[in-house]
Amino acid sequence: MKINSSQIFRANDQYTALDKFWKNVVKERGVTSTRQRINVIYRHTFSCVCYDISTLPIVQISSILDRDHATVIHAVKNNENNRKYDHSYETIYIWMHNEISQILKSHIDENAISILTRVRDRNPEIDIDTLLEGVNRDWTIKMSLLKEENIRLTKENKSLSKYANSTNQRNKLLESELKRVKNLI
Repeated sequence: MKINSSQIFRANDQYTALDKFWKNVVKERGVTSTRQRINVIYRHTFSCVCYDISTLPIVQISSILDRDHATVIHAVKNNENNRKYDHSYETIYIWMHNEISQILKSHIDENAISILTRVRDRNPEIDIDTLLEGVNRDWTIKMSLLKEENIRLTKENKSLSKYANSTNQRNKLLESELKRVKNLI
């Protein structure tokens, strides 16, 4: 996979912002590196939220926590059950998800402004509004294509579900017929 420089800069921005956020959480919430349940909950929720909504690789998420990548993998694997059965985990997860979403959203906005400023500085003759209209048009077209693809896949999924249900019913019927034949023998 080829990685371009914009992906590296975006990942570095996210890493810096999320590292700063985690250090604030550690300071304000008193999170330590021990295995006490509350500390584990904070580390796991941070890992899962970053894994779900950022573009950071697992290794970078784990480096923010000063843990190895296995910690993040373990957290992601257990996230669903923790959220389902542990109320405090779910509460912290929702809070952290909201906070990190806001951080990442503000970074996206700041990056967009920074990019537009650099474009204007390098080439003042470029009409930014026209450029943005073109980008917006391109994304609108891509979004409509994705919506069409989603509709097609939804229909295909319904069709496959119906087929699977009919196959299961047929299988049950054949199993009952097989039992009846075995009893006759």
